Amino acid sequence: MGRSQANARPQRRQEGTLLETWTSLTQIRKELRDQRYEEQQLGLDIWTWTRDQLIALSVDLAYRVGIHRTLDIPLNTFINYLEALADQYVPTNTYHNFTHATDVLLVLCHLLLECGGAAKMSEWEIAACFLAAHAHDVGHPGTNNRYQVAAKTPLGQKYGADATLEAYSADLGQQLLDEYGILSKISPQDRLAVLSTFRSSILGTDMAQHHVTCQALRHLPDDFYSQNYPPKRPGRASNGDCTHALSLPALLLHAADISGPSRQGLTIWLTRSLAVTREFVYQGDCERKNHLPVTEAFDRLVLQSEGLDGFQRRENDFTRGLVLPYFRDVERVWSGIKPLRVAIEDNLGGWDLLDRKFVSKLWQGIFV
Repeated sequence: MGRSQANARPQRRQEGTLLETWTSLTQIRKELRDQRYEEQQLGLDIWTWTRDQLIALSVDLAYRVGIHRTLDIPLNTFINYLEALADQYVPTNTYHNFTHATDVLLVLCHLLLECGGAAKMSEWEIAACFLAAHAHDVGHPGTNNRYQVAAKTPLGQKYGADATLEAYSADLGQQLLDEYGILSKISPQDRLAVLSTFRSSILGTDMAQHHVTCQALRHLPDDFYSQNYPPKRPGRASNGDCTHALSLPALLLHAADISGPSRQGLTIWLTRSLAVTREFVYQGDCERKNHLPVTEAFDRLVLQSEGLDGFQRRENDFTRGLVLPYFRDVERVWSGIKPLRVAIEDNLGGWDLLDRKFVSKLWQGIFV
């Protein structure tokens, strides 16, 4: 399962600390509001925030989006759920952790509230993609889908090669939603609708389907999602009868998941890129240790030989070849994403402005 047991039971706070927890979260939320964080969401760097800060931000985002009203969730129930969700993220992962999940949630909420995405969705879709953003990598062991299959891990054997970890996160996420009764106050029919979008949005983050999604988007009419969002959404079948990838919630969650290059301030993008590269190196080490073919982009020997210039080249190639085309394809059918596409293009030209000595020190830290 990776560096820790991903399905361990949630570590709930003791009753004696509940008042202190609420007081702390309330104070953090007040500080966030006082700083008017919502006006700088894409420039807000939460990578070094404490768990309480991340949970307080999540609560505030939930209130801003309105899912507390949609799902009729008591605050204490929602906080307990967030605590359990955070517990199920593997803390030793340098990238696929609760901080990343909250970072993706932050960008998703920007797309919903500031870019107009929420106006194109039903209240159930909004609630579902909010919950999916926070749970989309829950239980991630720090190694990718291909590794699960090649190493014959329990997850690889259970879920197979198709969206291995995404399917696991969807299952584990739904288990937590059920355990904490997050959907218990809505009708069975609405619950099924939320869970369907929740699952399909998480499955839509599978990078193995990225190119297929882009190709499918190119067959849609211009401004497809900018007009009246049709009751019957297009999609493609995967994992049996589950349709995903072309629903607007899935499109926006995938965009948020790969949004690092769109963030205000190149250092935010850099921080995420270094964190995921360090996790790649961990997988490469696992592959070598288990006598598996070492993925070139994850091989510490290759990356060290390429140096900082190679890291910058790989980041630019990934952004120009995968991220930017996706944002352009989405923009053609939903113009609300345009500010993020513009930010990506601006950031691509900014690497030379970074302090090379500072970046080099961070880069070397990957291989420790």
